[in-house]
Amino acid sequence: MKHLLKLATNSRYFRIFGKVTWSVVDQGANAGTNFLVALLLARYLSTQDYGIYAILVTTQGLNEIVLQGLLFEPMLIFGAKLYRFTFLAYINKLLLISFLFVLAAFPLLVVIFILTTDYQLQSVSIFSSFFVFVLGSTIWLLIRRSAYVVHHPIIAGIGSICFATLALISIFGLHSLNMLSIQTWLIVKGLGNLVISLGVYIFQMINYPGSLRSGENQTIRIILQQHWKYGRWALGVQILSWLPKSIYFYLLPGFVNLDANAALKALMNLLSPFLMTFAAQNPLLLPTLSLTIATDWRIWYRRIKIIFAVSILGAVIYWLILGLGSSWVVDLLYDGKYSEYSDLLWILGGIPVCAAVYGSVGMALKSLEKPKQVFVGWLSSSVIMLSVGILLVKQRGLEGAAFGLLLSLGMAALVLVFQLRKTIMEFINETEPIL
Repeated sequence: MKHLLKLATNSRYFRIFGKVTWSVVDQGANAGTNFLVALLLARYLSTQDYGIYAILVTTQGLNEIVLQGLLFEPMLIFGAKLYRFTFLAYINKLLLISFLFVLAAFPLLVVIFILTTDYQLQSVSIFSSFFVFVLGSTIWLLIRRSAYVVHHPIIAGIGSICFATLALISIFGLHSLNMLSIQTWLIVKGLGNLVISLGVYIFQMINYPGSLRSGENQTIRIILQQHWKYGRWALGVQILSWLPKSIYFYLLPGFVNLDANAALKALMNLLSPFLMTFAAQNPLLLPTLSLTIATDWRIWYRRIKIIFAVSILGAVIYWLILGLGSSWVVDLLYDGKYSEYSDLLWILGGIPVCAAVYGSVGMALKSLEKPKQVFVGWLSSSVIMLSVGILLVKQRGLEGAAFGLLLSLGMAALVLVFQLRKTIMEFINETEPIL
């Protein structure tokens, strides 16, 4: 008994358990906050305002995935290896690159918004609040990810909890004062993210003061070259995966109206619990799969099949729950708003099934270091979206957008399955004969 107690309280095991726990807290706090905020804004804002908000969030998502592919994901690799002892100097350069990127990209984001909305809805207040939102979200994502590089997920978790508290208090407070609008929420979120980012950065400065010194080969040019070499395929995949999921939020205002846009966003919110939970497992499972394939492909193959089967089963159950309880769920969460669209959950509910397939298969291909095959899968999805999805929206409106989303993501899932099957056969033939 004493031995078990000593083992349980051993500092090494305790640190590992603590890091895993705080990683889960961080992921859960962010996913939960995003879900609750989306529900509350859909409930409190007018359908037109929420339709505009859907466009703004989607546009910010484009900015985020570019930075994710070129800066944030490579940072997890290079920060822990090449820049371990000059980490803060490395982060400072990434902060400067991120800030300059937002400044350069923001006019393009504004143009996208202008082209997809009525000119009467465009104002300086929306553009200025949107800039604060984009900048704050970008800096917080960078700083939050950096905490994992230095093995301090606890500070990321605390920051996420702080922001969750701030966000919910702000929304309820602004709503009770009749001050909740697109502009006020964007400013609150952007400034809140900047303040919390500053707190996490100060913590890192206190704990790693020596890492502020730059190395000899730590110029912005070299960093960008390293990140581009690593992240160019990831960037292509993320842009192509963003297109079929997001383009409909730009098409609906033109072909139908902003109310349809708001309805699609409100219904898509209900898919978030499954999609976020499934996405959160990737950082935990991918390193394990990558290690397993290097030792025994049979164990890797069994684990892939288990992940695939469990994911599909969970997605189908989630689909049935959404479909059978569609009217009740929409009425309860949105206080009667969007109830006339609740039957579309039978269509949109198939998206988690597609996500379970392309997520599991994509994870397997990444563990085999085959990002090109993932790129091909999402390229086919984008082709379907451009050729069929736009026509469906034009002909059937919101219902067409729902069918287009399901068809595009289903095609991505199907192509990725074929890509994985082909890759596995090639891998087995290269290593040893099939038993």
